[in-house]
Amino acid sequence: MYEKKNKDQRDRLRAAQVSLIASFFIMACKFVAFQVSGSQAIFSDAAESGVNVVAAMLALIVVALAFKPADTKHPYGHGKMEFFSAAFEGGLITFAAIAILIQAIMALIHGNSVEDLGFGLVLIGVGGLSNLLLGLYLKKVGTKAQSKALLASSAHVLSDLWTSVGIIVGLCLYLLTGWLWIDSCIALIVALFLIYSGVNIVKEAFRDLLDGTDNGLVESLAAHVEKYRLPGMIQIHRARILRSGNFHHIDAHLIVPQFWDVEKAHEKTEKFTKRMMEKYPYDGEVCFHVEPCRKAYCTSCECSRCPIRQAEFVERSFLMEEFVALSEPSKKKL
Repeated sequence: MYEKKNKDQRDRLRAAQVSLIASFFIMACKFVAFQVSGSQAIFSDAAESGVNVVAAMLALIVVALAFKPADTKHPYGHGKMEFFSAAFEGGLITFAAIAILIQAIMALIHGNSVEDLGFGLVLIGVGGLSNLLLGLYLKKVGTKAQSKALLASSAHVLSDLWTSVGIIVGLCLYLLTGWLWIDSCIALIVALFLIYSGVNIVKEAFRDLLDGTDNGLVESLAAHVEKYRLPGMIQIHRARILRSGNFHHIDAHLIVPQFWDVEKAHEKTEKFTKRMMEKYPYDGEVCFHVEPCRKAYCTSCECSRCPIRQAEFVERSFLMEEFVALSEPSKKKL
């Protein structure tokens, strides 16, 4: 487990370093393309790449800080720094898009000139291809290492790719028609698309910062609890997840037979926790609040030798109440 964690950290840091170097190269290509062409559409693409460079710098710092161990001032660790990075990146995208929008409107009103567009399009194509390769790489590493910062960067870089594709198609249309206003309209469309992307990234990052409900995460936890439960464990309810980057703090109520003594309940709970967390896709810890059973649980309890049973077993229902994220109770029944 320790070796895997170190490998994940190395992979994240390497991915963040590659992202920073590649972002500088892509930005340089696009700003040179803007200088030689004067195209507002290409300027919008170059401005977004400038945001990528700032975001890549922040991601590199955050990925390094997120792996710092928990301490007395930060008992849950520093993993939430990754969510902050994603929120900041989304904000940068939105502000850059507003600047692009203003510039495009001014160009549409007052007009602008487009010059050496052919060479500019070649450079945009090189930048777009680089974005594709970088985005796929960041997505692969981010998914494997469960890094929100890298996944946010991947989403941004891949959206930048589609921006470049749209600009190339639009400017090719301008070359065919000679309609200069097409250039500014493309920049407007790009700006609106970036505002939409940036706001969505910020919303998702704030949901994670506030530990909002993640149905996919809830279902994953429920599946692991069901798969690795031990005989005698009657029910789990009120499970909550506090996310700190790749580290999850889980607490839940566990119903066990009333006639188990403290030592046995503790032993079984520890064994169950170890089994479950060994296969859980995130690093984490579990804290169970152990409760004795009541007669209401008899119909769902499989204990064959129960001295206090008051009703026959009917159907096992291990997960009775809803699993919820820490700050926002879910109404979904599993």
